[in-house]
Amino acid sequence: MGRALYNSDVKVFKQPWSTSALRVLALLGVLLVGPRLLAQEPVGGAATATEAASERARWDTLSEHSEPGAAISAVRDALRRHADSPWGWRALWRLAGRTGDFALAHEAQLRTLALGRAADQLTAMDLCEGQLALRQESEGQSHAQAQTLKRCIALRKEAGGDSTNLDNWLARTELQAHLRAHPDPAALQAAVSTAHERGAWRDEHRLLCDLAYHCWITGDYRAGRAHYERILEIDTANPQDADQIVRDWNGAARMELELALAAGAGLQPVALARAIELATKALSTHVAQGLGGPADLVRNHCVLAQASALAGDDVAASKHYAEEFALVCSMRREVLIEGDRALRIFHGAQDHIFADYALHLAQGAKGRPADLQRAIAVSEEGRVGALQELQRLRGAKASALASSEPMSPAALPSEGTLVLIYLAGSRDAGVIALNRAGARFAALGSVTALDASALALAQAT
Repeated sequence: MGRALYNSDVKVFKQPWSTSALRVLALLGVLLVGPRLLAQEPVGGAATATEAASERARWDTLSEHSEPGAAISAVRDALRRHADSPWGWRALWRLAGRTGDFALAHEAQLRTLALGRAADQLTAMDLCEGQLALRQESEGQSHAQAQTLKRCIALRKEAGGDSTNLDNWLARTELQAHLRAHPDPAALQAAVSTAHERGAWRDEHRLLCDLAYHCWITGDYRAGRAHYERILEIDTANPQDADQIVRDWNGAARMELELALAAGAGLQPVALARAIELATKALSTHVAQGLGGPADLVRNHCVLAQASALAGDDVAASKHYAEEFALVCSMRREVLIEGDRALRIFHGAQDHIFADYALHLAQGAKGRPADLQRAIAVSEEGRVGALQELQRLRGAKASALASSEPMSPAALPSEGTLVLIYLAGSRDAGVIALNRAGARFAALGSVTALDASALALAQAT
């Protein structure tokens, strides 16, 4: 799962969720009683303001806080006491955009524009948002950047200024995001040829990664393999970054795995062996040289778990599933929520670990009996974690299930209660039926076949 196959803009921060409420409360205290309190409160490096900090700086610190849900609650509370602060409403406008609460964003926008005009602060706000948009562009946060540019345009128009340049900037941002999601393969191939002829190997590498991503999305794994062969040639012949080389090994391994899954029996062993070779090399290099981060290790374990299972090496598959699961659970507490992930922290490549590992445990294998209780616990980790993510995102009270223990027969309220736990993995699906008597598992087949059946049923009705 290399650079071409997955989003690379996952931001990791070092402040644990357990202390975020204290940091937000400290910032709220600064807003309410003044900056003098900062000398007494350890608010963390990313959320620190000086005693000379302006009102704007203190609100900005909250608007960029790593826990947007908790920050929204703090800003709402502060606005009850500072309802006439245009910078306070702008902070709420920003946070609502980060969390995807666009109804709240609209309300905050109206208040910001009205109060900003009255306080003659619209131009200053416009400049501040423009600086934020430039920073987001450098970080590749296209969705968040688009929201910021929309705020810039609204502020510029409210101030009576010309927003033509901002309109064009927003159009380019949205077009580039669209092209990344829906590339033109013919244009990309032509650009690759041009870059190759010019000897611009970095451009050729980048464009080939985009082409490989398109092949992965459209299921053209043979062409994707050919692109990765050229990518690896470029890495070998040029002073490529070591971190990028290892990610390319993983991307090539993922393409071989996909090819093995889609190919006939004759090609599968060759592709599987190559996938395991490349992913093993990538994993060992990441660990030995300290390259990348936890997300890179997750991608390597993901390939190795699925490839080992397909190759019949259940011991290796179990090992890699367990390590991938542990890494994802540890990362889940530290991944920064941003507008580009308004409803989920993790991109799809990481979400399926909960169901895939649960299916692996529920199915069992020769010499490894099915472990339905462990499978349920793994599935519950995904469900409970999703509710906790929602709480972090919106600052609202999550369901009581978010703090519950994993489901078990003893936890069911009555003899007649039946719980069905559906496991939709990356390729296969199954269901665990749980009642007071115990648990049973049934395989449901491939996800592709189930999707096709559901589509046929929907079209028939």
